[in-house]
Amino acid sequence: MGCWRRPDLDDAVSRIPADAVFTPDLKAQPVVGREAIRALWASYMERMKAYSLEAGKVVSAGGVVFLERVERIVAID
Repeated sequence: MGCWRRPDLDDAVSRIPADAVFTPDLKAQPVVGREAIRALWASYMERMKAYSLEAGKVVSAGGVVFLERVERIVAID
């Protein structure tokens, strides 16, 4: 999680597999692949002044991981 506190996008992206699937929220379409996820996360970071994350429960089944989290984001005006 330290890569998000710095923020270090390259470090964060290096921690996920090349074929990772990221679903930003329940209504969003999944984003597939490390480079597509990197592009999405980069767009998030461009609009953030500050970010913090509190991780809660982590549950996995097979190749699926669910993370309960509270995110606090301060956006650039």
